[in-house]
Amino acid sequence: NTMAKVSQRFTDRPMSAMDTACFWVEYVIRHGNKALRSPALDLAWWQVALLDVYIAIILLVCMLFFLIKTLLKFIA
Repeated sequence: NTMAKVSQRFTDRPMSAMDTACFWVEYVIRHGNKALRSPALDLAWWQVALLDVYIAIILLVCMLFFLIKTLLKFIA
């Protein structure tokens, strides 16, 4: 019953799988592969590795630690 519903949803498509594949091949031929190119190719290696994000998080944690340490010294 459940598998029949899943199968029905999967096969209920406007084009067959072959027509969909042909459409995308023709689309790439018409427009080139710029639309399929990953924007990550334009990023620096350290941006792809998210090093800038990790450094920002580490700096934030260090600043919060320093602030809490200073406040605790001031209170005590």
